[in-house]
Amino acid sequence: MPISELLILLLFISAVGTVFAYAGIVILRFVVRRLVKRPASARSSALRWIDRTVLVLAAIGIVCIAYAHFVEPFWLEVTHVRLTSPKLPAGARPIRIVHISDFHCDPTVRLEERLPGIIAQQKPDVIVFTGDAVNSTDALPVFRRCITKIAAIAPTFGVTGNWDLWSPQGDEIFDGTGVRQLRSEAVKVNVAGAELWIAGVQYGRLDRLPEALSGIPDGALTVFL
Repeated sequence: MPISELLILLLFISAVGTVFAYAGIVILRFVVRRLVKRPASARSSALRWIDRTVLVLAAIGIVCIAYAHFVEPFWLEVTHVRLTSPKLPAGARPIRIVHISDFHCDPTVRLEERLPGIIAQQKPDVIVFTGDAVNSTDALPVFRRCITKIAAIAPTFGVTGNWDLWSPQGDEIFDGTGVRQLRSEAVKVNVAGAELWIAGVQYGRLDRLPEALSGIPDGALTVFL
């Protein structure tokens, strides 16, 4: 992860930690005052405004954490986007590409068992995965079982994301799954008489973009991961 992103992440974590710590102090002060039946201290209106603002921010943070843990990981939504291109041969049928990303698998199975069936219903010609596979090493078997079933549906290509850089198996997450990992390269796929190039680079290696695109003919229909 680039230093700039790491610094932003650390600043964010520090800000969140400060908000929750301050909110905890405000709540603790209120509880202690009630237990000992001590009258409220004479705090300035500015300090009271800060206390309330921090409590609201902490409450919003708790709601976001609850949503991220109990709602979003189980919410499956399919979105269809139609694109047109003059690079497709005249009369060629549409090419169906399923794009999946950011599984962030945990050791506990969530949507992973449902995903292959939902993807198969879309009848894809090509499937692409754009990184962030697992939240921990223990979740790697869950991801691999899922992505192996997905790769059996149609040719599947993947690149690693920033989260995968933190995993000891970061550059090996697709091993044995049937997914073609793109490491600054492009692959040609024939779909119903049309040529489609799938190119990709791993996260943080946009400097290798020219290398990834170097073998693609001018004017070819290309998808970049």
